[in-house]
Amino acid sequence: MQLNDLRPACGAKQARRRIGRGIGSGLGKTCGFGHKGQKARSGCSFRPGFEGGQMPLYRRLPKLGFHSSMQRFSQEVTLSQIDKSDLNTIDLASLIDKGIISKRTQKAKIIYSGSIARAVTIASDVAVTVGARKAIEAAGGALDANSGLSKGNTKAVAVVAPVATEANEAKPVSSTIKSVKKAAKKAGNTK
Repeated sequence: MQLNDLRPACGAKQARRRIGRGIGSGLGKTCGFGHKGQKARSGCSFRPGFEGGQMPLYRRLPKLGFHSSMQRFSQEVTLSQIDKSDLNTIDLASLIDKGIISKRTQKAKIIYSGSIARAVTIASDVAVTVGARKAIEAAGGALDANSGLSKGNTKAVAVVAPVATEANEAKPVSSTIKSVKKAAKKAGNTK
């Protein structure tokens, strides 16, 4: 046998179908697309889950639960956990070393759960809730100057006291209070 005698096995190589080249090709006229309709047109595509305009399954079923994308990277630490550990300075690295939080944690927050009876210093890379901060300070502990106090809705409204003029001196106190409340409402505080 010579190299020039080598051939693929019989039936291994089939000729490509030449679509739209007459009836003899087996795919003439409509070229395998059927008769007319949306699917016969060029550029036709349906998104996954499309059911012809009928309410699709993923919308018919109820929504259940919620999975936060940041849950894997943020963790809460209780006051009891800090009290049990022998750490004097609480920062992200020391919490990971002690095994209090997982290695993949990027954000840690101390929450007011349990109690603390010794003084500790909280570093700036650990957030603290308001209740936990009071408990830590009551036990003689301290927070770093740049420590992240966990913030809720902290919209500060700067209300300027009305300047006494001849025009508003005659107004009763209740109307002045109303004007201050109206100014606060405009600034974003609804209380």
